[in-house]
Amino acid sequence: MTIGLPRQDPACTVWQQRLEGYVDAELEPHDAVAVREHLRNCPSCLAEVKTLTDMSQAMRALSVEGAPLGLWDRIEARLVGPRPAGEAAQRRPSDGWLTRRAALGLAAGVATALAGGSYALLSGRPSVVDASVDDFITYRARGWTVDYATRDARSLAAWAQARVGFAVPEIKKRFGAFEVGGVRLCWLLNRRLVGLTYANGEDRAVVYLMEAQGLALPAADRTLPDGARASVHHKNGHGVAVWTDSDLVFVLVAAEKDFSRALERTGQRAGNRQSNSDMS
Repeated sequence: MTIGLPRQDPACTVWQQRLEGYVDAELEPHDAVAVREHLRNCPSCLAEVKTLTDMSQAMRALSVEGAPLGLWDRIEARLVGPRPAGEAAQRRPSDGWLTRRAALGLAAGVATALAGGSYALLSGRPSVVDASVDDFITYRARGWTVDYATRDARSLAAWAQARVGFAVPEIKKRFGAFEVGGVRLCWLLNRRLVGLTYANGEDRAVVYLMEAQGLALPAADRTLPDGARASVHHKNGHGVAVWTDSDLVFVLVAAEKDFSRALERTGQRAGNRQSNSDMS
């Protein structure tokens, strides 16, 4: 099986050098912000990020068991032929024949072959909680910049609906002490989703809205004040609540000190949806 990689745009050489670090969350916050802004308008680099993410997850799925000794040497021999005499016993990690890109592609191909072609590249799902908190931290470093700012929940829903492929529900005007003030488009978990920003003075809470299909979600372990069942987590000084409504997932993220205030009236269940005037 051949793993297809997106064609690289020569004009994006500098950006593409940062994409692996972006996928691995290894960039400094300001560099991650710059890459995210570039991805908004660059289909070539966005496709590259998607491919790297897919293959990295396949690599992690393979890392459960160690590879047999000499496996990569045998793969190299099959790919590039035998080495010249005198070089067979030498490891040359710096030669560059097996770049990260090639290694990830080979790993994904091996995984597929081992499963008779039915292995899912995305079997190792990233954590919804981790991805949301990481984005929240980067978003804060950007200064809470939104794509569309307004306190009109209906206008926010209409703006988002024109830009995503799933049905956007009525947007809750308030979450506890926080009032909605803007929306932005995000690229997380291999999907395009909506990030709703709620403000209370200088404090912020974000509700990430996305399709549930293909996501490994944590089991609900708490009933929120409005009766919704959610999974509540605490990570890196942030509180996170995850709940579902039909085929959608809602992820509320706030700094730990603000989390309880955002949970005062939370949830957006089909049976509990009200008009915007009732929720204000």
